[in-house]
Formats: sequence, structure tokens, C-alpha cells
Amino acid sequence: MKRQILIETMNGDDSNIAVETLTEGTTNNKKMWMKGIFMQAETRNRNGRIYPLSEMVTAVTKFNEAIKEGNGVVGEITHPENSLNIDYKYASHVITEARIDGNNVICKAVILENTPCGKILKEIYDVGVRPKVSSRGTGSLDSDNKVSEFHIVTVDAVSTPSAVAATPELIYEG
Repeated sequence: MKRQILIETMNGDDSNIAVETLTEGTTNNKKMWMKGIFMQAETRNRNGRIYPLSEMVTAVTKFNEAIKEGNGVVGEITHPENSLNIDYKYASHVITEARIDGNNVICKAVILENTPCGKILKEIYDVGVRPKVSSRGTGSLDSDNKVSEFHIVTVDAVSTPSAVAATPELIYEG
């Protein structure tokens, strides 16, 4: 099997998925957060891939090490074309937590309201549109499109994810 870039995107209707936003801080200095399902295991996604739970657990463990090492992992407003490099020009959020809950990967990310792409992401939420998220990483695919050797680079904000439930909520914390 050849290792390849795995970028999860797909067009589709996600209108049945909830969105949660988190804002914390004082009235004048609140931070907005996204929290919810960022990735899913054991289910064929819209790209036809299946991420076994064991692969996802290993990948999330390593992803948490990257989060801890850098005090978060930067995500972009959209997937770059065929690149694993995170370009701060397009930074829209920073993922600060990741954990497994059943077959879902639950993450928390702060929206970077003072970057150009963070402002776009905030405005999208402010007008009531529900952004989605999608993983970017590497891995190998077998003949049934099961992923192995999965490595998460980041999770980007996108309009249409391949994982059906990858629509985090915007949470406001007092």
C-alpha cells in the first residue's frame, strides 16, 4: 500500500447536523470556540473511506501530543490543494483538545477572530451558517478503502466534509 495525503472533503447535505459555539472571557474580550465531532471512525464517509477505530485512536493519541507540544494545532479556513503544510496566512482556528467518544473524535478549537480567515469563519457563524470541519493527514488505503497508518496533520473548516456529522457547534461560555 502506498501512503498518500488524505484530505476529507465532499459535497452533500448536512442540514440535520447540530452546530455548537463556545465563547469565553469577559464581555469585551470573549473568545469563540467550536466544539463537537471533528472526525468519525467505523463508518464509510462520503469519500468512500473507512477509518477503523483502532487507527483513529492511535492517530488521536499522536495528534494530542502535537496539540500539547505546540499549545494547539492550527487549522485553515479550507483545505489547501495537495499540501500537508499548514499556512498561517489561512489560519482560522486552533485545535486545543481532541478525544475519542465512541466512534467519534470530539475536538475543541478557538476561532482566531483577529486573522483574516478567522474573521471569515466568525462571520459565517454570525450570520447563522453552520461551517463544517474536515481532517487533513496521511495514510494508506486498502482495496476496500480502509485507512491504515493514519496520521492527522490538522482539521480544517470547510463547507462540505466527508464525515457526515463533522459540524461542530459554536459555544458561548460566560
